Amino acid sequence: MLGKGTDCVNEVKIPNKLVRYGDEGIEMEADPRHAEIVVKELGLAGAKISRVPGTKEPAPKKDKEEGEDVERIQVLCEDSLARKTGLELEEEELYLNADESDDDASEDCPLDAADSRKHRAITARLNYLAADRVDIQYAVKEAARGMSTPMKSGWSVLNKIGRYLSGRPRLIMKSPWQTQQSLATSYTDSDWAGCRKSAKSTSGGIITMGSHMIKSYSRQQKVIALSSAEAELYAMVAASA
Repeated sequence: MLGKGTDCVNEVKIPNKLVRYGDEGIEMEADPRHAEIVVKELGLAGAKISRVPGTKEPAPKKDKEEGEDVERIQVLCEDSLARKTGLELEEEELYLNADESDDDASEDCPLDAADSRKHRAITARLNYLAADRVDIQYAVKEAARGMSTPMKSGWSVLNKIGRYLSGRPRLIMKSPWQTQQSLATSYTDSDWAGCRKSAKSTSGGIITMGSHMIKSYSRQQKVIALSSAEAELYAMVAASA
């Protein structure tokens, strides 16, 4: 039994989690062994640590047919970045910059059977870990999209996550003692047309009871939102549900 008392303990281990009871509240940590296994399977022990778990696809290049639309998207992105300062701008640039080890998209091709099995196994483990690691949920969601037909470029996505976990193998979620709550609060946001291939958006959300986080998620929307307002509406509906 977790708690205080003669027959109680201060820490218990349940599938995928470590839970601790303390004077200031309850702490929950995803089993760090999964992060260690991912780093080992990818052969990244001692590799350069990444400050972010993923990178976004670069904006489409301007061409003659859709020059005006692409130019408008680039201007909007530049204007958005121009409004950011300090750490926000630094983190945005880190996330938008492509990984130096990314494969050339023109040379992308499906993996063979053995590599496909390994790719799926690592991605499945990351998906299991991400349930308790809010910091990698978006990156793992992007990696999981390629599980049906793993591609050569998918290794760069997994390597990015692996190098991030190498530097941050543990994440502890703290739930301080609080009075009984009667209201749930949801925070949500969307990444309008974040996927360059399908133009679909991503809904992200965190649900709390007081200061306790009880659920977090990152999911790709099933339909294509034609505006940022529409993408935000889908995200709010999902969070409310």
